[in-house]
Amino acid sequence: MRRIMTRLTWLVLLVGMAFGGAFALPAQAATSFRDVPPGMQFRTEIHWLAEQKVTTGYPDGTYRPLAPVNRDAMAAFLYRLAGSPAYVAPSKSPFTDVIPSTQFYKEMAWLAATGISTGYPDGTYRPLEPVNRDAMAAFLHRFAGKPAFQPPAKSPFTDIQTSTQFYKEMAWLASTKVSTGYPDGTFKPLAPVRRDAMAAFMHRTFTRIGITNVPKVTQQKMITADQMLSAPVPSLCDNNPGRFVNGQLPERLATAPHAFAEIYGIDDPAHNWRTESFAAWMGTDNKAYAALVVACSQGGVGWPPEVVIYGAGPRVLGSMSVGELLDGRQHLVDLRLRDGGVDLDLANNYQDGEPGCCGTMDATVRFTWTGSTVHGDVLARYTERDTATKAMAAVNSGSRTERAKYFTPEGLGRIDTWGLRWDTTPLDCDTTYSFVDLIDPPDGTMRICSFTVSGEPRYIMGWMALTKTGFGQWKALQFDAITTD
Repeated sequence: MRRIMTRLTWLVLLVGMAFGGAFALPAQAATSFRDVPPGMQFRTEIHWLAEQKVTTGYPDGTYRPLAPVNRDAMAAFLYRLAGSPAYVAPSKSPFTDVIPSTQFYKEMAWLAATGISTGYPDGTYRPLEPVNRDAMAAFLHRFAGKPAFQPPAKSPFTDIQTSTQFYKEMAWLASTKVSTGYPDGTFKPLAPVRRDAMAAFMHRTFTRIGITNVPKVTQQKMITADQMLSAPVPSLCDNNPGRFVNGQLPERLATAPHAFAEIYGIDDPAHNWRTESFAAWMGTDNKAYAALVVACSQGGVGWPPEVVIYGAGPRVLGSMSVGELLDGRQHLVDLRLRDGGVDLDLANNYQDGEPGCCGTMDATVRFTWTGSTVHGDVLARYTERDTATKAMAAVNSGSRTERAKYFTPEGLGRIDTWGLRWDTTPLDCDTTYSFVDLIDPPDGTMRICSFTVSGEPRYIMGWMALTKTGFGQWKALQFDAITTD
């Protein structure tokens, strides 16, 4: 008997699969939620939703059937009900109040891409607001592909008029029996839709209407790092345009045989160029884009890196040199995907008065594709001044704990204040002063900031030596007071 029942169970499952899972499994096979007991209204539909993996419930094992459906959860429900179609969410959100790290971002972006949701006129989606029953009707009507429907001249619900927003969609729900309204003849359009009722609405939509007409999103194929190895290259740092061969431009100018253009860090084992020099994203226009950082030279000292933006193919859309935004011989530290472009962390940018080999300013720069050109912005400049100000305040405090936050361990023993209370804002910062006897920094990169004391003669000066310890990070090596008289 057990063997016969097992075969029958498999037969039921196979038949259900053949019809797209549009059936309710027996209660004993259904996924259970501890707050959905036998006899509860819409229990069968809730269990069907779980079996179809349209809902996973909450981590505590509940479904919370009487709770309202928020707009972010509605996006997840509809995306899964559609079969979780292949879709790459854009790196720039279609809504102003939703970012790529927001829960259900992909599903909300999919709603926007399909036109199932247009959001609000102010550009927001308001993901944590409950979905009202009138908006639910609009969601489901668009989800079904906006089927042709002539709404009746007389409303099927006593609390809805033909002029009510989403009247057509609510009347369509009634005509398809997806919603029967309440026993008193109302629809209650402005009431939040509950999670138990939403299970019933989705089950009826799936079984009575189907998902064959759910709007499709056509997207270009994402650009890959491997494609960059043979990608076209524009004219960079006066090198001729061409095409990469294994990530390097083979052409050489006769006047500069050592000229090159290559993927930044492609020969550096400490630099993973696939993640630190390259990024790909999907645009809100469902087109594929990518950014590549290229190192180049005209045969002498290396030029500033170039950022090349690619479209599908890949084909070159445009490029921009870091040198258009910053001075120096920049070193690429990191790259991050951001809002339709990339952010670069760049070291070795020059500050005023620095020699031509060793810039000490770090910077974060954003490059984006505007649709017609590459645009660059300097988001932040990191120098020693902020650390110098905080270190000077720690010196004045006399607290070794505070000083340890901004001085190296050796520097804690090299603080001489002359018993004075110093102004915390540096008077000036520069590379070096010949008459200041200071230690050499560990990596040869040092800045000297001068300080004064309010009310004291200007020939009494304080000098603080600082060294870079990481990107945008500085530590004080020494503070000493001297007289310049």
